[in-house]
Amino acid sequence: MTRTAAWMAGIGLLAGLVLGLLLRWAAREPEPASSTSQPIPREYAAEYAILIAEAFAADQSAAVAQRRLASMGPPEAVLPEAYATALVMGRSNAELALLADLAEALGVDVPRVERYPP
Repeated sequence: MTRTAAWMAGIGLLAGLVLGLLLRWAAREPEPASSTSQPIPREYAAEYAILIAEAFAADQSAAVAQRRLASMGPPEAVLPEAYATALVMGRSNAELALLADLAEALGVDVPRVERYPP
């Protein structure tokens, strides 16, 4: 092996090592992001609670509904607030009834309010 060939082999090995390290660095797994979530605004929390109530009406699974509501807080605090917000937002009587049915199934006291038609 000549001296030039040895230098070329050394440069090739070094370049391969550097290239391998760069590729590994570029392909590394991303670091997990912070898992702190922001609170849902009131009007969206009411909408989310209505969606949960609609799902509960379809599958009648109180445990699943309670787990979904837990992302916003305890049902004893979330459902009355969502009901009041939905009432102020002018949601339909059917949606208010769904929220009240869910609250009843979870043992949360939410007064049933019927609006008079315009």
